[in-house]
Amino acid sequence: MGRKGIAFSPSGLTSQGWNIKLTTQLLTSLIRIHHAQIVSSRTLRPVLDQLRTSLRKSLARERELTGWNTAGLGYIKRELIEKGVVGFEAEEIPLEKGAKKRAFPAIA
Repeated sequence: MGRKGIAFSPSGLTSQGWNIKLTTQLLTSLIRIHHAQIVSSRTLRPVLDQLRTSLRKSLARERELTGWNTAGLGYIKRELIEKGVVGFEAEEIPLEKGAKKRAFPAIA
């Protein structure tokens, strides 16, 4: 009997909408564990190259999204400072008899 392996497309790991951080950590762990076997196999070289380019594209997308989110939060912060809003501290609500300890203010 021949040896059977798991067939997968490296680019499919990142293009299927999986959590990129988890996928990267998983692949890094697998590469560390099986480093000797990976290095000794010439057939895995194209797979690793494809995986590297796919991961770099996905990580670049995530980095761009994070940059846009950070810029948006900076804009909101500047707007709030201009309007004089100091912070978003929650209001303290006095407890009634028999009320639960954790209460949230009503949003109006």
